[in-house]
Parts: sequence; structure tokens; C-alpha cells
Amino acid sequence: MPTGSPQPAVPLPQPKMAVELALSALPQRTPARGGYSVGLHPSFFDVWGVLPGARVTVRPVGEPAQGRACAAAAWLVPADAADLARDAAQAWSQSAWVSRPLAKQLGMAGGPGQLLLTVSANRGPAPPSSGAAQRDEGMGLADRPFLADAPTKANPRRLDHARALSARLGLAGRARGRVLVGVVGSKGKGTAAIYASAVLAAGGLKVGTITGPGITSGIERIRINGESIPEADYAAIGRRIERFAGASAPGTTDLLRGVAPSGRYLLFGLDYLLNAGCHAVVLEAGRGGASDELSVLPLDYLLVTEVFREHTEYLGATAPLIARDKVGAASAATSIIFYLAQSAPVERALRAGARALGATALRVDPACESNPAAWGCQGAVAPAGYGRRNAVLGVSAGWAILRETGRGAPPRARLATTLASVTTPGRLTALRGPDGATLLVDSAVTRDGLVAALFAARKLAGQRPEHIIISLPSDKD
Repeated sequence: MPTGSPQPAVPLPQPKMAVELALSALPQRTPARGGYSVGLHPSFFDVWGVLPGARVTVRPVGEPAQGRACAAAAWLVPADAADLARDAAQAWSQSAWVSRPLAKQLGMAGGPGQLLLTVSANRGPAPPSSGAAQRDEGMGLADRPFLADAPTKANPRRLDHARALSARLGLAGRARGRVLVGVVGSKGKGTAAIYASAVLAAGGLKVGTITGPGITSGIERIRINGESIPEADYAAIGRRIERFAGASAPGTTDLLRGVAPSGRYLLFGLDYLLNAGCHAVVLEAGRGGASDELSVLPLDYLLVTEVFREHTEYLGATAPLIARDKVGAASAATSIIFYLAQSAPVERALRAGARALGATALRVDPACESNPAAWGCQGAVAPAGYGRRNAVLGVSAGWAILRETGRGAPPRARLATTLASVTTPGRLTALRGPDGATLLVDSAVTRDGLVAALFAARKLAGQRPEHIIISLPSDKD
């Protein structure tokens, strides 16, 4: 839960450097997308304390083939266990696959080979390859169908493809009688989505939630009543995506082309959640609103968190123009747009967008005690820090949606228990390092958020923090 008081510190895995292993390796079965990588069983990373993305030196055991390299740099990625189980007598700890470019470099012509792996850096930059290849190699195999062929300037985003894909999946028709809630904004979308989902679940609904990037894997992005979906189901969604890609005959339109990874999670995730019988689904936009795949879905309600200058190349040069794009995720099907209290120019743009669609615009001010959230979002169940604004937006919207759909307020005790169970890693999360030092991790991207994180760090340490490391995205203002 993003609170003013950091979450209790949890131990940070100790990195073990200079790990050297002899492995039986096979070239990767799936088509290569570039990059040099070695896939190991996920348990390897826990046992050895090595992080995914660690740099390694790979050497064939014995004499290298004529004209082939005797060693190559690569990086480690978690492998699908099924790819390591082709030899039942081989223990997972001694098995690996290598990406096809690396296999070619080392002279592994389609057959098994013995490799010696030396971990040279527990976390380092990937060997040179395209950005798409780095994203693809850096995630688990189950994530790849979602992340493949991400839009670029040469392959731009195609909302017409997303619209046609939604129609092919029959999402609009199947969503009738369900509640679809969209969440847009420049910051805090995930927090608002999670808290809105929690209130709807406390009201007795089976709630699906699709949010932004996962912490360790894309499986965290698709949840039912707060729990990640089963791994087998996640893999099945990936196979469904691959079947759509494989069904494109020469001369026909590949509907997946130009659909962003976040759009694939939205469309195919919603397809799964509708099949799972969810009464309500809360969907977080990837980037923008009218310019995002979220806009092709018939949203009943829309939540708008804080809007500021970001992605100006795509969304607009000013905050009001960006707000206009954000609210464009709504449609004639949208009855209420809940928006967070913010600057007057942004609020005017949001209200104008709502009027143009015939939707009701409801302003949520976290400082106002008349908010519905004040009845169920108090004390320990509400974040006390900067994230509280987005949580109150989510709780207020969830409460109002229950009322609008005739379900009434959830029992107070159930609501309090549900809200108290919410956690959002990466929001004022305290970690304990191997030397006993306490680290505070936060994903602030605004001045106010950074100030809140610094105050929380000082409160945690009881003094000014000894070290502050800040990473600033280039596309945030």
C-alpha cells in the first residue's frame, strides 16, 4: 500500500558474484528475435542470488568449432520450465537454453552442447541488440507474445487494428451487462485502479483488473479479486495471441501489428476476464486516452488521475491538450467521468471532454470530507502520503459505481479489511540490504511525489538519508 509510512523492510537477496557453472544447453526452440541470452530455470536465480539480466561469459567446454568464437558475452533470463525438461535425466540446475544467435556464434548447430557460464556482473546492460529484442529477451517466455513487435516510428501504433481486433474477439457484445471501468492519467493510474477494484470486490463483485508493467513478470498485470491469474492461464493467453499472429495469411492484415504491448494486455486480458465470469473489469491505459487501445472499448466509467506534461510528442504540447487526449478514452457509452482535483486549465479540458460525450463529470477532491471515500477510506486503510490522492479517487469511484449499479455500499468491516489488504510494490517500499542498510524504493515522477518520498525516507531513517539515487525519465516534465 502506498503510505506516508514506508512498508516494513524485507530482506534484499544477497548477490553472489563469480558464479561458475557447467551446463548442458540446447538452442532455443522458439524463433530468435535478436540478442544473446541464456535461459535458466527460475529457481536458479533464487538459489544463487543472481538477478535476471545478469551479465555472463559463455564458453563451450572443449575446443571451439573451426572459425567459431571461444567465448561470448550474454545475459541471463528466466526460462520456461518446459524448455528445460527435454531430458528427464537432466536436473534443472544443470540445464539451459541459449538464444539462436548465441548458439550460432558458439557453433551449436541445432544439437546439445556443454557450456561453462561465469557470472561477470549481477546486473548489467544487455549485449547490443534492438530495443524490442532487449524487451523480449529480458522477460520470461510467457511474456513474449504480449511484448513482441512493439510499435516504433517505423511501425506506428494502429488503433484501427486494435478496433478490428476487439471486434474479432467480440469484446463489446460480451461486455454487455458487465461493468467496464477505464483509468487514465499521467501518474497514479495503477493505484487508482487497484483501489477501485478493491471497493468493487468488497461490494460482492468478481472483479478483474488489468494494470501497467509488472514488477517481476507480466502475469502480475492481469488479476481477479486482487490475485494474479494462474500461470497456465497466462501461458494460454499468450498462445491465443500467437495463434492470431499465425493466422495472418499472405496479403491479409496482421491485426496485431501496431498494437502496443499494453494494448495486447488490455484486449486479450479482457477477453480472458470476460470468459472467467468477472462482473466488473478495471482497465488501466498504457499511454494517453484517445490515442490508447483503451479507447476502442465501450467503457461505462472513466477515472482520470493527475495530468501533467508527458509524452508531448504523442499526446500534446500542454497539460490541457494532454487532458483532452486522456478524457478521449471515454465514449458515448460512458456515463460518468471521475477526475482528480487539479489545475484549473486541466479541469476545464476534462469537463469539456465530458460534455462533448454527454457524460457526467464528477470532481474528486481528497481534501474534501464530503467525498464518499471519507466513509470507508480512513486511518490505516488509506495511504497517508502522496499516493493517497489516487487511492481516494479509486475508492470514491468504486463506491459511486456500486451505488449507480444498484448494489449499494459494501459492509463497512469487509471494506476496511479489503482496503487494508492492498499493497503496491515500488511505492515507498522499504528493503533491507545484505549489509543491514535500509533502502526506500519509490516511483515518483513529479516534484510533489519526490518531495513526499524524501520526507518518508527521512522519517524512516530518523535523519537525513545518507545516499539518494534518482532516475528521471526523459519524457516527463
